[in-house]
Amino acid sequence: MPDKQKYNLAIYVHDLVREIGHSRALIETINNMSKDSIDNIFVIAFTCDSNEIIYREDPNKVKFIRVPSLFQNPFLIKMFYFYIMSFYLKLTKVPKTTKHIGIGTAALCVDYVNIQFIQDEWRQKYFTIFQGNLLKYIYKKVLFFFFTLTEVYLYKIRKNVKFSVLSKFEITYLNERFKVEKSRMILNYSGVNLENFSLSVKSRQEIYTDLLTRYPELTKIDITKPINLFIGAFERKGLHRVIEICSSEDEAQLIVIGKPEGTIKQFNLPDNIAYIPFTKEVQNFYAISDNFIFPTIYEPFGLVLLEAAVMGLNVYSLSNKVGASELLENLNGVYLFEDQEGLTLNSQEIISREKRELNRKERLERFSEYTWEAAGKRFQRLLEDKSLS
Repeated sequence: MPDKQKYNLAIYVHDLVREIGHSRALIETINNMSKDSIDNIFVIAFTCDSNEIIYREDPNKVKFIRVPSLFQNPFLIKMFYFYIMSFYLKLTKVPKTTKHIGIGTAALCVDYVNIQFIQDEWRQKYFTIFQGNLLKYIYKKVLFFFFTLTEVYLYKIRKNVKFSVLSKFEITYLNERFKVEKSRMILNYSGVNLENFSLSVKSRQEIYTDLLTRYPELTKIDITKPINLFIGAFERKGLHRVIEICSSEDEAQLIVIGKPEGTIKQFNLPDNIAYIPFTKEVQNFYAISDNFIFPTIYEPFGLVLLEAAVMGLNVYSLSNKVGASELLENLNGVYLFEDQEGLTLNSQEIISREKRELNRKERLERFSEYTWEAAGKRFQRLLEDKSLS
């Protein structure tokens, strides 16, 4: 038998850091490709996680080519600068026998794109919720115009680029808006790392008591009552609607994890909300919560929805323009609504351990074919230009 094909990979993205959702998705995908297929992994980025995180199988294969951080603001200048530097580094630092991978439009010199977000599609919704002064409005208009130009170039003009796409609705959008042939795209749902998101042997009270030592904001939460949880960037993910819903429920408790795109004040967070800007132990917050509320108005996938689902929570989200909803339909304890205004809570009860386990079992059966291992295999077939039928 002939030797298995091996190749170099080059990843182009501003920051390849596990805590960033789109980076985590690509890191997990590559870690689940065949270990015999990868020779070296070149990372062209401003910042990069440790080699052990980027490629667990063999950290020595990771070569970080740092892009000097000369321009970080405004973002428009940062993007343009990265385009120039990534092209230069591709020519001077990366072997020619390399498969070049980008995340969205982070770089324009790539041959394969892991689609995590389509700015042209988000632009249509962004200005319906825009809050800001005239200068910010003008800047955003210019920024989105630039985004659209880069997407037209990478998605429509460059006919040889191939795409890994997170959801069916994004495949439809790429085909209709940018005329990307379906033969150049694969549907490749993100997976869930089940080892990180499993039910703990500890009780709800024990987990809460442990979290309280590091997150004093949780003193606002009564662990003996139902807890609602929101995770994400405030504007696009619909935090204002979550606050409205919880405010209309008597004594409804809410934990918010994330940061605003603008300023926190514009959301007027009530004092009784436990606000956690950042955490690396999100699975423990799922473990003490009962309802995960995520009324995002645009989400190419939404890993947090699958994470909350396998942790057994009641899940509330939207069905329109939310990729993960394609995997969540018709599951017990999952409630999908057409729009934010129609989203309501069906339950304000603590989920028992038995109910969590039943929810988890049903959902794992649904997700069994959408693992990171499956995502890695499909992405590898894309890189090797093999038929996906």
